[in-house]
Amino acid sequence: MLYHRHNLTEEPLAALYNVSQPTVSRTINRIKTALDKILKPLTQPLEKALKAPGSLVIDGTLIPVWNWRSLGKTNFSGKHKRAGCNHQVTCTIDGKLLVITDPLPGAWHDAYAFTKHGLDRYLDETTLADKG
Repeated sequence: MLYHRHNLTEEPLAALYNVSQPTVSRTINRIKTALDKILKPLTQPLEKALKAPGSLVIDGTLIPVWNWRSLGKTNFSGKHKRAGCNHQVTCTIDGKLLVITDPLPGAWHDAYAFTKHGLDRYLDETTLADKG
């Protein structure tokens, strides 16, 4: 999970766990395959997912990515002082994950990403969200 959470490359992970880089690569691929099998049945269209009864919690998050020169300005978030992709995450008040949006450039403000993905159509008096 360090690979996904901290955006570490395979070489440092191999050194950290005292295994070879190919072993790390195989392990990551197995974990990805297992996660795909588990999460695929949970995915549903945005319109259906956001019709869940009760309050919705919506928040933006920055997923770190390498700051490649060609994408540096597009993905650099001044708020977080790092490069990344902006995702909007929606769940029920009791924590059931409903939607994680496709990535947008990290330089884009959460409020803009919220509108760009059409989440504003589902905003009502029971929705909990910050201003980005």
